[in-house]
Amino acid sequence: MTNEPILFAVTEDEAGLRLDTLVTAHLPGVSRNRVQKWIDAGRVRVDGQSRKARFSVSAGQQVEVLP
Repeated sequence: MTNEPILFAVTEDEAGLRLDTLVTAHLPGVSRNRVQKWIDAGRVRVDGQSRKARFSVSAGQQVEVLP
């Protein structure tokens, strides 16, 4: 995995998912535990803001992951 940011938008089908579940689904091969650590460290942002793992995403939001 590179250190370049990973960017994606939340789709209508993904709306309502927890942030950790959403990011894990977009990053095959990365464990949910690792994603939760990234979230806790502020390395996952939704619309430019750090959020908690249990944050419920909405369609159209932009997610940025800094692995």
